[in-house]
Amino acid sequence: SLQTAHLLVQIIHVGDSVTLAFLDSSGSYLYTREVVDSKAQGDDVNSDDVSVQQIWSSVPGESLYGGGYYVNSFVDFKGAPIHMVQLNLEVVIPCFLSSRGYGILWDGYGETWLNPPRKSNRINLEPTARSHEQNNVAVATGM
Repeated sequence: SLQTAHLLVQIIHVGDSVTLAFLDSSGSYLYTREVVDSKAQGDDVNSDDVSVQQIWSSVPGESLYGGGYYVNSFVDFKGAPIHMVQLNLEVVIPCFLSSRGYGILWDGYGETWLNPPRKSNRINLEPTARSHEQNNVAVATGM
């Protein structure tokens, strides 16, 4: 474990799994983080399709604020699927503050999801049978 005057980090090994537990100076859990290796999709380590996953666990009732400006109705981002990519109307500031007093800075340059959605939200455009008669009208399906 690692310890400062205000923070204790416990390293927990269970089989091949490693979890970091962060506690405040009174010994109360702030959050835990499961360590997950980065891996290429498939076995090709030279692939351009590489993903890294990090998992945090927090206590019930905790809120997570910050992250930038997004065109949605969320103020508390805990559990909300947020696509952290800079767009014309959305500004990514990858810094979050917990209602329990700690912060998370996501220092990465790639496309990122906070709480990735469980279902795909991809929209497929398919031409209709009569699209040539209707100025190339397409039908969107998905979700």
